[in-house]
Amino acid sequence: MKPDKIFFPLLLISVAIVSFVYISGRKIPCANSITCIDNLSAVVEYDTQGIFLGQTIDVPDINLAQITPRTVILGTETDQSAEDLKEKHIYIDLSEQKLYAFEKDNKIFETLVSTGKWGKTPVGEYTIWIKIRSTKMSGGSGSDYYYLPNVPYVMFFSNDKVPKSLGYSLHGAYWHNNFGHEMSHGCINLREVDAKTLYDWASPTTIKPTTHATAEDPGTAITICQKIQLQAGAKQLCLNEADEINSQETTSADSTLIPNTIMSRTTSDGSMTLILRNNQQPDNMTGYTLWVTSQDSAIENLIYSHTMGSGTNIEIPFNSWSPDNNYFYVKKQTGDSIEYLVFKTSAEKFENDSFMNIGDYFVQAKIPYSLDEVTGWSAPFYLIIKTKNNDTDAQGPPYWFNVPQQTFI
Repeated sequence: MKPDKIFFPLLLISVAIVSFVYISGRKIPCANSITCIDNLSAVVEYDTQGIFLGQTIDVPDINLAQITPRTVILGTETDQSAEDLKEKHIYIDLSEQKLYAFEKDNKIFETLVSTGKWGKTPVGEYTIWIKIRSTKMSGGSGSDYYYLPNVPYVMFFSNDKVPKSLGYSLHGAYWHNNFGHEMSHGCINLREVDAKTLYDWASPTTIKPTTHATAEDPGTAITICQKIQLQAGAKQLCLNEADEINSQETTSADSTLIPNTIMSRTTSDGSMTLILRNNQQPDNMTGYTLWVTSQDSAIENLIYSHTMGSGTNIEIPFNSWSPDNNYFYVKKQTGDSIEYLVFKTSAEKFENDSFMNIGDYFVQAKIPYSLDEVTGWSAPFYLIIKTKNNDTDAQGPPYWFNVPQQTFI
């Protein structure tokens, strides 16, 4: 333990230094967990690499100047009215991992896809609300952490139950070739060549790197089903779990796949909100997700996703946000064991993971006390740590943890 005569002057000097940095005004970084929280424009990076399943992935370059002209891509017509566009329909069969494209009642395209493995793809009726030629997606944690720039041919879809802010989409995938099997965190992965075909065919009509649906050019309808019964010359029949087992007591699949919001915390300046959601899964497991959203954007950005057993829960403390809004922490409890996990608002990784476990660093620092509680922040990136005596449980001295430098004072 450091003597009080040394500890408190050092504390005051640290406050002065970090306060100056904070007051001087650091720009809050754009979080790119699904797309940039402040920007729905196409985003391209050059000479970069991605990460998927612990592997480094070469990222293909994209030329935003190359926009496909309006020609016959699928079907037969090029100049279509709004009523004609409404006849286009995309179906996703989760049981078969297949996508079908229809014009009226005619199937014109079929391909294998990869839907949600680490986060389920929700069943339901949707429409495409925006098409983006390229964007960045990042999230997950541990072995399923992913960081993927230049995700191509992105078609975001939504409905009244799955809002735009949740960021579900169809898009190309250059980081795997396992189509026909679940491989995503909830989106629908396609081969790049198939994604381009669908992107050029689907509404709204592609006219620039970012294209919004309008009343005159509405987005193509998408139906996601547990299983589809194809019917020639008629509307396709969507069979969900309740239909397949013919039980009135079983609820439809989409009622369990949509996460429940259980807690949220907004930054002191009101600019950003941290949202905690969960959804019940088989075998008494619970899936937890953390999302960050900005007051200037409808997009929510996935920061963390993990499935936990019964008896484990996550909560957002009252003072979770750092003063500069660059970090936040959550409390994870399993029985009597409590962990405090720190995340970057940008969804960027720390050294080896998407979060920092304060308890691990406390043990590594060989501090002769036990970590009792993380009580909040002091200055932009210092966490306040309460300790207790290992032998008597009496209160020990407070420590500060410098998040960027990963050191205690």
